[in-house]
Amino acid sequence: MNVPDTAMTAQDSTPDVLEVPEDNTRRKNEETDGKPDIAGNVALEDALLDGHERPDGLLNVSDCSDDWKHVRRVHSDLSGVVNLGDLSDALMNNAHSSQRGVGKTGIWDAKFKLWQSMVGKTNSTSTSHKNVYSLASGSDVSKAVLDLVDAAQNLQKNPANIAIVNNLIDKLKDLLLLERQTYALMRQNSGSRKKIESMFNLIQFLESQVRRLENAVQRQGLSYYLASISSKIRGNEVGRIGRSMETELQSWLDQECVREVADIAIKGSDEEEAVRIITSFEKIVQKGYNPLIQDTILSVGLVEKIVGLLVPGAAPWKVTEAAALALSALLDFNKNIFVSLVLMAKMVENVLQLMDLESDDHVLTLISVMKNMLLVGETIVADEIYAKDGIPKIVELLDHDVQDLQLEAVECIFMLVYYGRVEVVNELFQLDVIKKLALLQQKNAEKRHLPASVMCEMTPAAGASYHLVLTKLQEDIDGTGLHPFADAVSKFILHLSVGTGLRRREKRALKQEFLRQIREVLEDDTEVADITAEVLWAP
Repeated sequence: MNVPDTAMTAQDSTPDVLEVPEDNTRRKNEETDGKPDIAGNVALEDALLDGHERPDGLLNVSDCSDDWKHVRRVHSDLSGVVNLGDLSDALMNNAHSSQRGVGKTGIWDAKFKLWQSMVGKTNSTSTSHKNVYSLASGSDVSKAVLDLVDAAQNLQKNPANIAIVNNLIDKLKDLLLLERQTYALMRQNSGSRKKIESMFNLIQFLESQVRRLENAVQRQGLSYYLASISSKIRGNEVGRIGRSMETELQSWLDQECVREVADIAIKGSDEEEAVRIITSFEKIVQKGYNPLIQDTILSVGLVEKIVGLLVPGAAPWKVTEAAALALSALLDFNKNIFVSLVLMAKMVENVLQLMDLESDDHVLTLISVMKNMLLVGETIVADEIYAKDGIPKIVELLDHDVQDLQLEAVECIFMLVYYGRVEVVNELFQLDVIKKLALLQQKNAEKRHLPASVMCEMTPAAGASYHLVLTKLQEDIDGTGLHPFADAVSKFILHLSVGTGLRRREKRALKQEFLRQIREVLEDDTEVADITAEVLWAP
């Protein structure tokens, strides 16, 4: 809406009637009974969003649109600031005079209603902005969207539920307006504006789907649908629309969950609430790759924020554990993107520091996360563990009294041998890992050694995937009733032989070092001979 230049002069003592040209936009709004357009092309709201409000309940109108400048001459002081309480009455008077001049104007009604509601909310929050924020809390919006998900599911069964969907969409529109008011008055971060945009896009999509369904109903006749519940035509049409609405709503909820996790990582939250939201995020990424979720994660910088929760002392253990498991699931979500991001965010360093501080149960969780990082990230994760002096910490767990920790450490060492470069394997040799593995074998009273011929038969081809190696070994262990530590030394050289991190000449040199150490560790000549044969027969 534009105000003519003649609407007011500097010499006027009272505002003139606001003149609005009668155009197609006005007639369109008259047909819709002056309902506000949620797209929000409202001059005053734009002024607020551009930063003209003040925390003391006053509005700086020097930069506002011309629609509202005439009010300042009556209700402004020398500083060009308008008191919102007085402005409400002034707007009421100008509304009547404007409508006398131009008749019923839907555009004016929309602007005036929005401005009046914003004045009311501003006056009520001039002392405390928390009340405004509670009006459009994230839980209210999420609940409204969840109700819409249920309605979309019911819509697939009965198209007569269109009215329920329309009512819920209207409720979501109201929450959208409150979100916009909250953003204008509280000056939240850019994430709030993105949330507003996503809500608006969601409402637009839902309304388009409802129009599709209404057109289909009008085309066939509502009685046709109600009388033919089992109609294949009706079922297909309504089912497609209902499923598309349900999918879009669930996608919005998933993206909102990502934003909530980012907010928790920055601002903090109740421990139980934080664990619940982070766990929900973990379940979302476990569903599989989704480009929208990935874009949202990258846009809010979520990886770095979640890794920040792994810093010792940054959060309670339950929150830290949930964050570590969520990051582990995120690596499986898309390793090509997120492995490098978690490494740059120093996840490996944080996990290794936590292993020095936490209890045995917590270390068990952390070493499991480290194993998954190795399984997904492979050589570059092994390099990072080596660079952060993490290999000695893992080898130390072989001397622990808790068998579960020993098992996790052995598996982690096998992964380091399989994926690691020559520097990683050399450090394992320097830390006497062969001697430690041999001691674990000897402590096993039920140890049963496999002959060299059997080990050669169960050895996968060189370059086989690590999943294949683990599966083959586990099948043979289960079939022979071996203890988990049985033949740990043989499995070590097996992983070295078929690993992907070493060149062929490096493998030959490391095998010679392995044989030298094994002769020093094992006293049984027969066992040494068997292992030597395994090394010679290995690929």
